[in-house]
Amino acid sequence: KADGADGQSWDPEFGADLFIDARPDGDYRVYGKVRFEFDPADSSLDATARELFADFHYRDRVRFRMGKQMINWSVGYLYSPADVLNLESINPLDPEADREGPLALKTQLPLRGVNLQLYTLIQEMEEPGDITWAPKAEFLAGNWEIGTGAVLDPRMTPKGALFLTGPMGTLDFLGEALLQYGSDREFYSGRDYGDRLFLSATAGLLYTDGGERLTLLWQYWYDGEAQSYGDLDAIGHHRGGASLSKGFLLNSGAERSPVLTASLLWLGDFTDLSGMVKGGLEWEPLDHGALGLTGLYRYGSSLTSYRFQGPGVAAPVFETGVYAKLGYGVF
Repeated sequence: KADGADGQSWDPEFGADLFIDARPDGDYRVYGKVRFEFDPADSSLDATARELFADFHYRDRVRFRMGKQMINWSVGYLYSPADVLNLESINPLDPEADREGPLALKTQLPLRGVNLQLYTLIQEMEEPGDITWAPKAEFLAGNWEIGTGAVLDPRMTPKGALFLTGPMGTLDFLGEALLQYGSDREFYSGRDYGDRLFLSATAGLLYTDGGERLTLLWQYWYDGEAQSYGDLDAIGHHRGGASLSKGFLLNSGAERSPVLTASLLWLGDFTDLSGMVKGGLEWEPLDHGALGLTGLYRYGSSLTSYRFQGPGVAAPVFETGVYAKLGYGVF
């Protein structure tokens, strides 16, 4: 990493994931994922259970998932304002990465044209009433899916959510909104906004061509709770993101291996005029092995959302990285 004033630093990271997917019979499944992270600075090895749950059903009608699980609640890709249930938010720099979920019971009842879900979260439960209830209903209207949900927790402000996905020609539309009375955030100004109505919403268009490994995405996000350290009176920021990924750059005809993929990502805050641009190249010489090179540039003052990391601390302007992946894939 380099930011001019602070010079350069080397920050290596090593990690591995271990999966287990056991199906003793057709009606019962156990799934687990453990992430191992090694820090060469102090030779420490940490292991974290990311997911560990069981799937089962009652008379092939009501479906249950019990255990630590990632909550499939929202529809956003780069941004997801309604995803308030998982322990980790979407990382726009790696939006398809698995996120750590809470300890929960998912109850699902599929009906004709309607899908009913109820998440019961008991994460960090200290008293009998410390339970989060998150009901959601999904409806089909032609080729479009409309969802509505709520998050009820005595420790949090009540929240309502709307979701919408569907085709627009060769594009896929995605949108979601979160409405809440009050906020659970701690603002830089230290003010209490318990009597204020907050709206956060996003909308985007996605194009994919799996055969050519081409993905195009544009997404807008109004973050109703965002605040810059440089302007404590400005609550609510307009943000956007766009990404491009293209594989098979050097391949033609039926020959599709090895694979070279190029990617470009832009994230920006229109309110404080900050943002970042990330480019990358990934080479897949093996079916389950890849090498990659990335470069990232941030712009904006040290007090804007994409540079500010704390009083007197700014994120570096430039970053470069290399990585290797072995044994990855979807099974």
